[in-house]
Amino acid sequence: MELTFDGTKITIPAEIAEAIRGNLSEIQSELAVALEITQHIVHQLASDAESAPLVQLIQALKSMHVLFSELTRNLGWIAPPEVISRLEAAISQLSVVQDALILSSIGEILERDVAPILQTCQDTVEQTRVRMG
Repeated sequence: MELTFDGTKITIPAEIAEAIRGNLSEIQSELAVALEITQHIVHQLASDAESAPLVQLIQALKSMHVLFSELTRNLGWIAPPEVISRLEAAISQLSVVQDALILSSIGEILERDVAPILQTCQDTVEQTRVRMG
């Protein structure tokens, strides 16, 4: 399989391409879960319900972070430079807020940081899947 990144053609062995496809599939699943949980939390915060799903969201974000890091480190996949650092920042902020149980801050972080980075991740994964065919 041949891919072009920044004008440079790269030949990827079939077994590595299959591993990348599998990781991208896992990332897409985690993104779907994270987006669903984010929407659920925002809805709960709006109705002053309990915010228990926050732990699930943090776990999903951490899982995506690991998958992105693995693709980058082991397979040389090139994610936009800000993706991993913004994901780490969002996880860190959510963890601090969770510890402090400041619900209004959670809503702010979800709207300001988490939703945009999830959208960026989703776009990046989709673009990569299109390139890989």
